[in-house]
Amino acid sequence: MDTKETMPVKKDWSIFISSVFFVLGFSVVFSLVGVLLQTVLVHASGSAQVWLGRIGGTVIILFGLFLLNLFTP
Repeated sequence: MDTKETMPVKKDWSIFISSVFFVLGFSVVFSLVGVLLQTVLVHASGSAQVWLGRIGGTVIILFGLFLLNLFTP
């Protein structure tokens, strides 16, 4: 009978900490861009906001179709 002692596994927190800072970095950048775009769009005319909404909606629909494999570029 072979009895092996199991060594305790050392937990490496560097990957977890790196991923947390990666997510925080993206959150900060996208939040700042969102705030800046919001202030720019508030001062833009109403027609520009309508067209930007339509373009954004079309892009999101195309992304959804691409994820469903119904549309290939």
